[in-house]
Amino acid sequence: MNKSKLRNIIIKAAIPLVILAILIIVKVNMTQKQEFRLSRYVIVTTTGFDSNGKASLSLDDVGIYTALADGGDTGEAEAKYKPFVDSLKYSLDRDRGLSNGDTISLTVTYDSQVADKLGIDVGGTTRSIKVEGLEEGTLCRCQDNYRWDKSLCVCNIC
Repeated sequence: MNKSKLRNIIIKAAIPLVILAILIIVKVNMTQKQEFRLSRYVIVTTTGFDSNGKASLSLDDVGIYTALADGGDTGEAEAKYKPFVDSLKYSLDRDRGLSNGDTISLTVTYDSQVADKLGIDVGGTTRSIKVEGLEEGTLCRCQDNYRWDKSLCVCNIC
C-alpha cells in the first residue's frame, strides 16, 4: 500500500473520531451543573461608629431569582425556586462591636433536599467580609433621665 492511500485511510478514520470527541465534550459541558454560589446573594450592611459598628443581612431577592432563571423568565423562576429560596438561612459570626478592618464570616445554609430536587448545585455557602465604612468618632451614651441632643452633642436632663 502506498503512503498516500494510507494517509487517506487514516484521515477518513480520524475525522469521525474527532467529531465524536467534540460532540462528547460539548454534551458534557452543557449538562454539567453550574455551581450556584449562595453567599453572593446575601447583602451585608454595616452601620455605626468604628469599634461599635453593627452588621445586618438581607437577601438580594431579585438577584437570586435572576440567577436561578439563567436568562429566562424570572416570574417562572420565582414560582419554581421559591421553596429553595425560602429555605435559606444566613448568619454572621459577629454582628456587633465591629471596627473598620475587622473580618467577619457569613454562612448560608439551605435545605439540600429541595436543592437536589430542583437540580441546584449549591456552592459558595461562606464568605469573608472586611468591615469598612464605619464612621470615626465617639459613641456617647446618656444615663437614665437624660436625652441625647445630637445637634449639641450633649446629654440633657429630661
